Amino acid sequence: MVGFYLLLISLVINAVHGNGWCNQPAFQKYSIKSPLLFTCDNSDLKNEITALRQEFRQQSLIELAAIEQLSQQLQLQTCDLSPLLNEIAHLHDLVSVLASNETSESPKPLPSSNCGEIFTRNPQACSGLYQLNINGTIVNVTCDFSIKLPPLNSSRGWQEIANVNMSDPNHSFCPPPLRKSSGRCEKSTSSAGYESVYFSTNRVPFSKLCGRVVGYARGSPNSFICSEGDCGIDDVYVDGISITYENDSNREHIWTLSAAKKRGSSHCSCSNDEDYHSLSFVGSNYYCERSRNANSPLWDGIGCADVTDQDAACCDNPNLPWFCRDFDELIVTDNIEVRVCTDEARSNEDIEFDLLKLYIQ
Repeated sequence: MVGFYLLLISLVINAVHGNGWCNQPAFQKYSIKSPLLFTCDNSDLKNEITALRQEFRQQSLIELAAIEQLSQQLQLQTCDLSPLLNEIAHLHDLVSVLASNETSESPKPLPSSNCGEIFTRNPQACSGLYQLNINGTIVNVTCDFSIKLPPLNSSRGWQEIANVNMSDPNHSFCPPPLRKSSGRCEKSTSSAGYESVYFSTNRVPFSKLCGRVVGYARGSPNSFICSEGDCGIDDVYVDGISITYENDSNREHIWTLSAAKKRGSSHCSCSNDEDYHSLSFVGSNYYCERSRNANSPLWDGIGCADVTDQDAACCDNPNLPWFCRDFDELIVTDNIEVRVCTDEARSNEDIEFDLLKLYIQ
C-alpha cells in the first residue's frame, strides 16, 4: 500500500512538473467518458487505477459502489485534486482489508447511510449521484453538499428528492399527472379537486425536510376552505399546495402553501389574535399569501407583508422562502406527496408553480 501511495504521488508530481500536466487545466486531464482515466499519456497511473477497479469487482460489489462515487465526483470541475487522490489511496487500503477479511467473520465496509455521513467523511465531496446502504440495500440518491438550508446553523449534506425549475433546461418539466402551460405546472384537469405528484425518498430515513415553492394564483383562490371538523387532510382543504408524507398508508402533514385573493374570511390571517379557524393537522406549518395578479409570485418571501396588516404575520417566519420541518424522530417513507388543490374549476381559480425543490436529511 505504501508503495502504491508513493507511486501515485510520484506520478502526479512528474505529471505536473514533467509535462505541464499535459498542458491543460488541472480538471481537463480526465476523460468525460472514463473520468478515472487521464486523457494524457500516463500509462502507469492508468494501469494502477484500472487494476484497482478490477480488484473491487472481484472482491466486493458493495465497495465498487464507493469507487463509482469517485468516478462521478471526478466529472465535476469543482473537486479539488488532493482529496480525490487521498480517496484513491483509501480505496486501495480497503482492497487489502477486504482481502484479509475473506477468511474471517468481520463485516465488510459498507457505503454511508445518508448524504450527511458522506459529507462528514469528506467535507470536500462534490454534489451529485451517490450510492447509500439502507438496511443492506444499495440505493442511488442525489446528494447536495453545497446548499445550506434553514436554520442557518444546519449542517450540510442534504438529499435532493425533488427539483422542478422552469428556468433550468435540465429540470424544466412538469411531473405527471401535472401539465406544463405557459412555462408553469398546473393540474391537467380543469375541474375542481386535486392532483398528486409523488417524490421518492428511496426509503432513506430522515428527520428534517426543507423545501421551496414559487407559485401563482389565477382567479379568486380562497386560502383555507373549511374549518376544523368540516374536512380533513384527505380533502381539498385549501386553494394552494399541500405537502404530506405516508405513514402506514395515511397522510401526515408537512406543510401547506395557501393562496388568497378575496378579503374577508378568505384573507391570510396568520396572527394568533385573529378570529381564524385553523386546521389542527396544519397547525402553524403553513404559508399564506394574497395574490395580486396571475403573474405575482407567491411564497417567495418577496412582497408578502405589504398587503394588509392582517397578512403581516404570515411573513414573520425567518426561513422564507424556505419551509422546514424538524421531526422528533426518524421517518421512513416511500413517498413525499405534493398535491395541487382548488375547490373550484379552472374557470374560477387555478394554482400554478414554476419552482419546486425538496430536500431531506
